[in-house]
Amino acid sequence: MKKILVYIIALISIVACQPDEIPSIGEPTDYKPMLTGTWQITSFIQVDVDAESKSFPAFATEKDLTNVFPEHSYTDFKITFNADGTFTTEIGSSYMDLMASGSWSFDDEKYPSAIILVNGDETQTIGLGSLADVVLGKMSFKEERKQKDTGKVKIRYTYNLEKN
Repeated sequence: MKKILVYIIALISIVACQPDEIPSIGEPTDYKPMLTGTWQITSFIQVDVDAESKSFPAFATEKDLTNVFPEHSYTDFKITFNADGTFTTEIGSSYMDLMASGSWSFDDEKYPSAIILVNGDETQTIGLGSLADVVLGKMSFKEERKQKDTGKVKIRYTYNLEKN
């Protein structure tokens, strides 16, 4: 009787330890329809990368430039991504330096990390923050300024946008 009990326990252990079937995670997310629409800047943050690398406190590394220039708030800026792959911008009184219109695409359709804006011979690449926020109607553009002689990043800008 003990042998049968041992065999039953061993059999149950072997059967119980079979690997589970990995479920399908579904189709890759198509971010283009989520990006389609008008987006407006809610904040514009400048980071001193050198100070950040030295672990300086936030007040010494980060500066909110959203409303620093009276009469030229960055919240005036809007960009509209159309489903047909075109875009338009409304600069307002902000100091944004983006093309007024043209076509847009992702740098990689499956795993986008940047938006490519094109108008004729001119091309601008806008780095993206987390695309998980796009689902919530939020998005971040990233831009880095490098030293010409060393190529080292000195300043990083983050433009936070919300979908209208």
